[in-house]
Amino acid sequence: MRFRMIETNRNRSRSRAMRGVLVMLLALSATGTFAQRAVYKWSDVLCEYAGTYDTRKYTAQQMNDCYWLSYNTGLMLSHTPSVFKPSDIDKLSIEALDQEYLQALKRLVSLDLPKAAYWTSLRQSKVAELNQLYQLSRVAMQGYTNPSLLKQWFYQDTCLHKHVDALVAGGDSLLAGWRSVVAMQAAKNCCPERLWAEFDAQRSSDSWMAYARVYITTFGWWNRALVHIERSEEKFDYNRRTREFMRLFIKTKNLGCDEP
Repeated sequence: MRFRMIETNRNRSRSRAMRGVLVMLLALSATGTFAQRAVYKWSDVLCEYAGTYDTRKYTAQQMNDCYWLSYNTGLMLSHTPSVFKPSDIDKLSIEALDQEYLQALKRLVSLDLPKAAYWTSLRQSKVAELNQLYQLSRVAMQGYTNPSLLKQWFYQDTCLHKHVDALVAGGDSLLAGWRSVVAMQAAKNCCPERLWAEFDAQRSSDSWMAYARVYITTFGWWNRALVHIERSEEKFDYNRRTREFMRLFIKTKNLGCDEP
């Protein structure tokens, strides 16, 4: 009888010890789980957010790069041709364009992104857009002084060919092409009479051919050529980019929004 009581006490002690070990393991497990989570804060146009993510899956750098790729919208080059009068041509710098392009490309290629098809495709679309915009900008910069070079941007587009033909031909063809582009702009302008008054004043000047070349190249050829750029935002719209970015998180919280 005494022997059985001793064994029972030992069993109870062993059970208490095992429960203690189990509690400790659970505590360590909980601590480990907590340590493998982190909070990332970001904002969009109106709101600020905080999201909890699993550090075993993503690094802080990956979160930063995914955010930049998801919310960085608009053209990725600032040194695109911005010519509205003949004197602007002298401000164009192909060297500055080349440098900005290489920096933007390096930034895109070096992004640390999750190994997933979506993020790979999004980056590829951004690279494609950047390359096309760079090539177009480079051709345009040279085309302001040598219109025949605009033919290097080749598309089966009758509008593009019409503008280039007028620029290269000069004379009456240049004047007619200029008038045609002004008419096109005036049709969608709030003050068409202002455009026609400006056209008449420039047409009467000794530098009318320079004004004509700038107007046709900028408002005719350039605006039309931009249509052919494969914009990343058309394939990956805002809602999709936001949705995919949110999927990186275990949970998210809206920290507040400004009034629209």
